Amino acid sequence: MIIGLLISSLYTIFVLACFIGVLLPRCQHKDIKPPKSVNIIISAYNEESRILQLLESLKTQTYQNFNTYIINDGSTDNTLSIINEFAKNSHSISIFTTNHIGKDTAIKTLLNGEMGIEIDGLILITDADCTLPPTWIESILNKYQDTGASMLIGPVRIGPRHPIQATEFLSIQGITIGSANIGHPLMCGGANLAFTAESYKRASSHITDNMNGTDMFLLEAMKKEKEPIVAVNDIKAQVMTAGADSLKQFLNQRSRWAGKGGKYTDLEVMAAGLITIAMQLLLIASLILAINQPIYLSFWLTKLIIDLPLLLAVTIKYKQQKLIPYILPVFIAYPFYVLITLTKSLTSK
Repeated sequence: MIIGLLISSLYTIFVLACFIGVLLPRCQHKDIKPPKSVNIIISAYNEESRILQLLESLKTQTYQNFNTYIINDGSTDNTLSIINEFAKNSHSISIFTTNHIGKDTAIKTLLNGEMGIEIDGLILITDADCTLPPTWIESILNKYQDTGASMLIGPVRIGPRHPIQATEFLSIQGITIGSANIGHPLMCGGANLAFTAESYKRASSHITDNMNGTDMFLLEAMKKEKEPIVAVNDIKAQVMTAGADSLKQFLNQRSRWAGKGGKYTDLEVMAAGLITIAMQLLLIASLILAINQPIYLSFWLTKLIIDLPLLLAVTIKYKQQKLIPYILPVFIAYPFYVLITLTKSLTSK
């Protein structure tokens, strides 16, 4: 019981801090000069059914003075043909091809100048299966000019076709935005991320070849360089991603994410991960212990009371109130899902 109380106390502090961060975004007004250039980087592999909607959403941006770099990472479907056809009507799209080396490696290769081009200014990264709001670039650029941050972490939501996945993602969104807003960023994703070319060059020395260099490991590298990092806590910058098409695909994706954990070196990230995992395992253990001592079920109630304010804050902030009915069933299933993905990530190595 004492260990359980310690774990739940640490978890309470962690979630409460993120909740405060979601509600109280950091507001700085430094009036930074616009960047030399704004550059969008996308890596695509077999996205023929989704790449066009992304390209169309780029065409409708309220801010249009940007360059687009698309890496066709060895697609075997019509992805490249769709990109080429779209590019005929746009002078600002540059297309590169790699041999299915993976999104992060492909982007890192481009950023390191290995594709014959040097990119400067502000870099925005998103996924080929995402849809962007018209104000995406403008909102991120405004935040950059307000703060002068080296890295800007944008909000992400999962599309309406997958409400269970979207509900599970609420906690990820809350931790991502909340932790960054209180000055201790713990998470970011390549679906909506921006950083300056200069800060990337400074931080890239901390990223080895076996690390993905455009999300969590870049975040860790930026923190090592003490680069200023902020969240773009604005629904106008929220990117919508498609989500996994099946339960198997979803579990495989989350297992890959969990598998990166062993390579993290940032103490804050590691501590947050361990506290979260410990809390889920505590809930599973409490079910067994409650057979003889029902008082252990109180840990479930405690966690629900802790989680609800953060989840509701995210749903309201980002207008996802339709997900509220799914919160309780996802909450009940979550510890078992964490156990499955953790086991899968450990056994697949």
